[in-house]
Amino acid sequence: MAPWILLFAFVAQTLASQQLLLTSDQISFALPLDRSKYHQHFVQNTSHIFDPSHAKAELAKIVTKYRRAPDFFGKLHLKPSLDDVSKSDSVSPPVSPVFSTMKFAQVPLTDFIVGGTDVMYTGPVNIGTPPQVIPMDIDTGSADLWAMADCTQCTSTAKQFDKKASSTYAESQDNPFSVTYGTGSISAYRATDIVTLQGLSIANQSFGAVMKATDDFDDFPAMSGIMGMAFSSIAQSGQPTLFENLMNSGKTGKTFAVHLERQKQQGSELCLGCYNPAKMKGSITWLPVISQTYWTLALGGFSVDQKLVSVSGVNAAIDTGTTYIYIPRKLAESFYAQIPESREATEIGQGFFTFPCKSTSVIALAFGSNNFAISNEDFNLGPVSSNSSDCVGGILAMGEGFPDNLAIVGDEFLKNWYSLYDYSNGVRVGFAPSINNI
Repeated sequence: MAPWILLFAFVAQTLASQQLLLTSDQISFALPLDRSKYHQHFVQNTSHIFDPSHAKAELAKIVTKYRRAPDFFGKLHLKPSLDDVSKSDSVSPPVSPVFSTMKFAQVPLTDFIVGGTDVMYTGPVNIGTPPQVIPMDIDTGSADLWAMADCTQCTSTAKQFDKKASSTYAESQDNPFSVTYGTGSISAYRATDIVTLQGLSIANQSFGAVMKATDDFDDFPAMSGIMGMAFSSIAQSGQPTLFENLMNSGKTGKTFAVHLERQKQQGSELCLGCYNPAKMKGSITWLPVISQTYWTLALGGFSVDQKLVSVSGVNAAIDTGTTYIYIPRKLAESFYAQIPESREATEIGQGFFTFPCKSTSVIALAFGSNNFAISNEDFNLGPVSSNSSDCVGGILAMGEGFPDNLAIVGDEFLKNWYSLYDYSNGVRVGFAPSINNI
């Protein structure tokens, strides 16, 4: 038997029996997948009647969070290389199953579940000397790092960072900054301290020490701050992100990856400088980033039951800090027109659509030449009422004031696809089928 076949068998057996992380400088291992057969099993969401309160709050948040997107895209637009579009990794095995000497970190994430909705995913971030563990929302849709810190004007019950307890803390009160999230906002002093993620540290990491926060954050006691994972070109603080500092200082590789569980408090993961084959089942499809602001892909369209409706000129931001999927109103109307008996749900509010709960339509977003399906477990947000045969769809319409060329792709999609964010190879995003749907 050829040596490479023996090696392939060894690696496959290793992956099946134990967790094997791959660092960003290794060749990826992937199993072949017939995408046309993927996501044919659907589970109807009938256990929870749809509560629109979180979705309405997030609608307002999205408008503000992405208000500067048109300016960002205009200044930092990139043309993708034709050679980079929709490539899948080879199914060749790694050169060696032995780990690289490059450091990496697995950060466990906690799923904050409210009323049957996976609202946010938080990870433990250590700040200060001695280190204080601060739970933060992991957000690829923003680029600022901030934490509530001795905040007397915060009504949230979330844990706060104790500035006085850290011997390495420093702040500047002369140049505060603020960040607005929908109807909520925070005001912060610019500060520096040691920040550590699972053993990976930056000695003088810049972050916002929040001195004031509106009561919009009171509903999230699991979150004491946000760790932005987008590009620092959009940071309100004007400072590099934590991952960029780790990467640029050679402390980790140039890729991070995210696995989001569905309705499980534990099991989600942020992999810094690595990706985890145990969290995915199939090959990685790589797509070029078209703007180094948010992790932005060109949305090719959407499909219902494999019937593609193409779009052009729409920038899709991949956003782990957002629960649902948001698209311009005209595009939403075109999308729901493909699902029989769907309608706009004005009785719920602007932006909502319903479809028959009994529907088994296969929903997918298109990037490059590939369709990426969304399980009905995620797309179906639940019935309108206890006696209703209509269920609310997880793709929401953005109206006036929202750019007509922007889509926000949140956790509803990412629970189906293991996502990788790579600063190398021209800057790209990768998707591989999540173990959630196998």
